[in-house]
Amino acid sequence: MTGIGNPCVGHEDPIVDLSQGDLTGSLDPDALDPEGITVDRSGNFWLCEEFRPSIFMAAPDGRVLLRLVPRGMICGGERIPTFDMLPRVYGKRVTNKGLEGIAARHGRLFAIMQRPLVNPDSSTSKASRIHRILELDLKKLLKGEDRDEAVRQFLYVAEANQAQDKVLLSDLFSVTRKIFVVPERGTKKAFAISLSGATDITKLENENGFLRKDPTRTIEQLSPEELGSLGIRPVRKVAIVADLTALDPALAKCEGMAVVDKTLFLCPDNDFNLDGAKADFTTMPATLALQVPSNLPRIITTPLPGIEFPGEKDRDDDDQGDQDEDED
Repeated sequence: MTGIGNPCVGHEDPIVDLSQGDLTGSLDPDALDPEGITVDRSGNFWLCEEFRPSIFMAAPDGRVLLRLVPRGMICGGERIPTFDMLPRVYGKRVTNKGLEGIAARHGRLFAIMQRPLVNPDSSTSKASRIHRILELDLKKLLKGEDRDEAVRQFLYVAEANQAQDKVLLSDLFSVTRKIFVVPERGTKKAFAISLSGATDITKLENENGFLRKDPTRTIEQLSPEELGSLGIRPVRKVAIVADLTALDPALAKCEGMAVVDKTLFLCPDNDFNLDGAKADFTTMPATLALQVPSNLPRIITTPLPGIEFPGEKDRDDDDQGDQDEDED
C-alpha cells in the first residue's frame, strides 16, 4: 500500500517530492491515508482512511483482505478486493478530512467523519456543525445478507465555534456497545457520546445526500434546532475533559484516544516534529524545518470520569444480546 493518492479522487494540492518533482504519474488506486485502527475479536484489524474515504480489513499477519469505499468510487485497477458498499454521499468529504476514527464492537464497526460533508457545497461544510457516524453490521455486509440494512448513520453535533471549519473529530473509541469517547479539536474538549436513542438518518436522504422530504436541502445544511423539528435525534454528548490543552498544550491537535480500565489515554499529532518543507523553487531540494521547541511523540493519561447523560439513564447491555454476532 502507498499513500501517494488515488487516480479517481481529485487532489487540490500538487503531489511532489522534496525536489518539486511531479509524482502525479504514480497515483495508486490502492493508495490509503490511514487515520483510525481497531481490532475485532478474531484478531483482524480494521482501519479507516481519508482519501476516498474508505474502510479496510487486514488479517493478523498484515495482509490486506478487502476495502470498502463509497458507491461509485471504484477506480479500476485495484489489487486489493474493493467493494463500493458505503453510502455514496461519503465521497463528498472535505479534501484530507475523511474517516478519522474507527471502533469494533460486537460484530459492528463504527467510524466517524472528521468534518461535515461538502453537501452540497464547501460553504455548507465550513459552517455546518453536523458530523456523521457510520455503523456497519459486518455479518450482513460480508455475508451479503440485506446489505441495504447493514448500514446505519447517526449525527454528532459539534460545539458552536467562531471558526467552525476548524472543529475536527479526530478519533473514536468504544467504551461500551453504545457509549464512545471522541476528542473535539478546535474546541479543546473531549466528549463521551451515546448512540442510545439516536436517529438513523440513512433512509431520510436520497443517494445523493438530499432530504427525501425536502430535496432542495441536505443534512449538513440543517441547524441543531432544525434537526429537532424534523424529529432527528443526534447522539447525546457529555464533556469528559473540559480543556485538553490543560493536560498538554500539544493536545490542541489531539488525534488518538483510548480507555484502559478507568484511565483515558490521549496522544497528539506532532507532524513528524516538522514545521514544514521550505522551498522557493530556485534552491532545491527543499529544506525541512524542525519545530522549536522539539515536539516529540508522547502519550498523556488522565483518570476517566464517571459518564452520565443528564435526564436519561443508559442501559448498558454491552455483554448481552450481540455476542452471537461476534462469534459468527
